Amino acid sequence: MMFGMTLILYKGRILVKSDYLTLQGLIVLYFTFHTLFGLTSNRSLSYDYLITMFVNLGAIVVILRILNTKHDVELAMKSIVITALFACLYIMIVDRSRLLSGEIGTYVSRPFNIGGGYSHNDIPWLAGLATICLSYFDLIGKKKKLCKILKFFFTIFIVLSGARKSLIFVLFSLILYPYVIMKKGNSGKRALRIIIAAVSLSLIIFVLLNNGFLYSVIGYRFEGLFQGLQTGNYVESSARTRSIMIMTALNAIRQKPLLGNGLNTFRSLSGSFGTWSHINYLELWVSGGIIPVVLFYAYYIKSTVSLWKRRDDALCAAMLSLILFMYVHDMVSVSYISRGAGLALCLIAATMKIYGLNSGSKRATEKIGEYDADA
Repeated sequence: MMFGMTLILYKGRILVKSDYLTLQGLIVLYFTFHTLFGLTSNRSLSYDYLITMFVNLGAIVVILRILNTKHDVELAMKSIVITALFACLYIMIVDRSRLLSGEIGTYVSRPFNIGGGYSHNDIPWLAGLATICLSYFDLIGKKKKLCKILKFFFTIFIVLSGARKSLIFVLFSLILYPYVIMKKGNSGKRALRIIIAAVSLSLIIFVLLNNGFLYSVIGYRFEGLFQGLQTGNYVESSARTRSIMIMTALNAIRQKPLLGNGLNTFRSLSGSFGTWSHINYLELWVSGGIIPVVLFYAYYIKSTVSLWKRRDDALCAAMLSLILFMYVHDMVSVSYISRGAGLALCLIAATMKIYGLNSGSKRATEKIGEYDADA
């Protein structure tokens, strides 16, 4: 419906120049032929994901068509913050009996029972995305006190949720983005900020591992991960399950490295626990071979290089922080089919478009707020 309405409102001029849209279109096209030509081991599973990929592609088209100026991107970021705030408050009220359990929000029913329940990471992910939006507004001087209050609230919520990847999101948003990634000041000041960031990260890890309450909520999960990386023996249940999934995915890749096993077929393999691999790099490779992996991460590399050159700009630095986080995120989650990750990548793609950083685009030299998306 959104796709159709956008098509009408923009009089058919719905497609915009975007490296992200181009590469996502190629990935969807690849998996379409991959499935239709019988290269999948389970067509039923592949068709389910293929439909989702087409829906997601339509959403990408709509978002990139609508976000044409810096002001549009900022409005979208404000919408994310407001949505995250109401979602977190809803979870804290409905699931208040598990507020200190370390699993708040897991499988809580959505409002009006639409679409089943939330997963463990749905709302914490949104809260993490909100923190990077708030850090941007804080840096440019928009309602700094309110931004700080909301960043504190979202951080507390993420800690209470026990979601590790979202806590890493917070570290990127509150420490790495403003103190390390954002290019401002002379080299001496930047070095000082890096030292401050390193000390802050070390202090946070120390507190998580040594504070009794925080350790019981989320610290033990990081400890289990660190021990597993050092010894290869994963004691914590989540880390142990993921280690089995990694071996299952690597075995499947060794058998079919070029064309893969089929879209969404990892869950059909022995050792998959009936779900996805929780590692985007491996999930894509198992699903379609090396080609979709190259297509998907070509955009990551392109956006990283382009945004790095403009990291003196607060918005570009925020998007650079976001894409750098996505590299880490994809080690512990599947993003190519995720709408939450897709929303984050759309913000990056819109910024790239507005600043003229896409391949073949003229670099924006006029006022960014007035930049023509079709230029």
